[in-house]
Amino acid sequence: MNDAVIVKQFHLWGRRNQIQTSTVHDAFFTNAADMLEGRDALRVIYANALDKNSVKATLDEMHARGLPDELYDAYLEEAIAKGLIPVVGKSKVGDRYMKDSDILKREDVLVPITHNFSSNRYWYGVG
Repeated sequence: MNDAVIVKQFHLWGRRNQIQTSTVHDAFFTNAADMLEGRDALRVIYANALDKNSVKATLDEMHARGLPDELYDAYLEEAIAKGLIPVVGKSKVGDRYMKDSDILKREDVLVPITHNFSSNRYWYGVG
């Protein structure tokens, strides 16, 4: 569901900026002249997606629509345990509990990158 939201947001960004966009599954396309602007837009779109955990939002909506408390609690606990809703010290990846540094954050996604392709911090294959 995150993929669908991110794809839609990319198309909406293109429409707002009068830039033609296209997507195939999780690949994003613009004219080569717009690729750097598109890459920057995608970074913001991804960062915005991190602001709200879609698994938690889905569980909350199911609960609001009648999912019994005991099922909600069980699904929530499972999602936390598996790291789908990451919680430091409660979520496990493999045999290790997650630390704060394991959780992807908005500032990680928005770390400044150069447009001259001289660093190893790229977003998607651009070329």
